[in-house]
Amino acid sequence: MAEFKTPIIKKCRSRVEDNPELQTPIKIPASPFLQQIGYGCGVTVFSLERSPKVGFIRSPWAIKKRNSKIVKDKKYNERIQFEAEILRKLNHPNIIGFRAFSKLPNGEPCLAMEKLDASLGDRIEQKLDIDDDPFPANDILKIMYEIAKGLEYLHHVAYILHGDIKSYNVLISSDYKIVKLCDFGVSLPLTETLEVDTSNGNFNYVGTECWSAPEIIFEDGPVTNKADIWACGLVVWEMIALSAPHIESSEMDDSYLDDSMLEMKMNITNEYDTNMDDSNSFLNKIVNTKYVKKSEDNGLKKNIIIFSSI
Repeated sequence: MAEFKTPIIKKCRSRVEDNPELQTPIKIPASPFLQQIGYGCGVTVFSLERSPKVGFIRSPWAIKKRNSKIVKDKKYNERIQFEAEILRKLNHPNIIGFRAFSKLPNGEPCLAMEKLDASLGDRIEQKLDIDDDPFPANDILKIMYEIAKGLEYLHHVAYILHGDIKSYNVLISSDYKIVKLCDFGVSLPLTETLEVDTSNGNFNYVGTECWSAPEIIFEDGPVTNKADIWACGLVVWEMIALSAPHIESSEMDDSYLDDSMLEMKMNITNEYDTNMDDSNSFLNKIVNTKYVKKSEDNGLKKNIIIFSSI
């Protein structure tokens, strides 16, 4: 009698193995069953609470999909897929983490990412409603230092221009111990000289106009990593003014034409007293600094001001 052998069924290659785009398939419930936590240009972000597995709890994910309420435009789907391709390659504590990418039954792309408490823009809106006071200096320094580390990695390691730095694209934890850049759908490649790389096509800077650098607005110079640095400075403005930059307020009057209102909010005067005791004064923190020697070869993180108060 011949030796019995267990039949072996030939394994068919799955569509996940056949298609690199679907290497991380996920099952996403319909939008009505998800909690919306954010939105952007043509996209909506939802929170996906994942079922726990035996022995451990799984953290929630942020799910980005095209906004179904707008007219279908392939550019939004292309941006989501493009962002997924970028996030797959990035690995840094100040960059939002990639989790998965898949396509819905209707072919719409779906990007799953690490989920944080809120965006800095959300926190600015909340603060405006509560007390209308600028962020404490230490919080501003802490947040900007983390943003600077993220940009240092993007520009000098990954050679990527974020292209849309603003408070709503900075995700934070409630205590500001975690700060991460997000939304890479309009990012651009950089050359080794930190200019936008146009060798493989004509890349256009999209961004958001209120945060765009002068060379973007006036189209009078090459686009470099400095476009992100300019926008980063305007994020500081947002945390002080509790307002988006370059937007006129309907409540603005002649009293806003000078710096007196801002000085009152920040508790400063034209004459700076070096003996002042207000340890929470933003100006005090700015003046009491130690500067790092600048070099053209150094990155952003090495060039930023190191505050002795940190």
